[in-house]
Amino acid sequence: MIKQLIILNIIFLLFCNFGCNKTFTENCMTDRYYSSSFHKYNNGYRYTQREISTNFSEEDFNQLFKESNLSCKEILTKYFYCNICFNSAQEHIISYNGNKILLESTNSVIDFTENILSIIANMETGALEYDDFNNINP
Repeated sequence: MIKQLIILNIIFLLFCNFGCNKTFTENCMTDRYYSSSFHKYNNGYRYTQREISTNFSEEDFNQLFKESNLSCKEILTKYFYCNICFNSAQEHIISYNGNKILLESTNSVIDFTENILSIIANMETGALEYDDFNNINP
């Protein structure tokens, strides 16, 4: 009886850690993690936010994106529903469905943001978000 309870408990913990908790796979320390308050509900996917991991700092992401009045951080978190892990060794994006896409390193947070936007624009839901963003911010 006790052995069965232990096995059920282990299965439950594994299910929650790998099936319910996206931050488990992100593995980002809280002092380097920016959690967006924006969610894309009813998107038909597993998650309501994307996860970005980058070697840039949060301060780097406060830089204005091209000729807009918006920071790189604001664009990614508000318009594209991304949480960001800063100062990370690996650079990647995790999409709404949980797919992880590894990114090439860049020297510029602007180039990094452009790369992310390009990847998102080529996703089914991301293409619609990208069009909406460009309509609001021409």
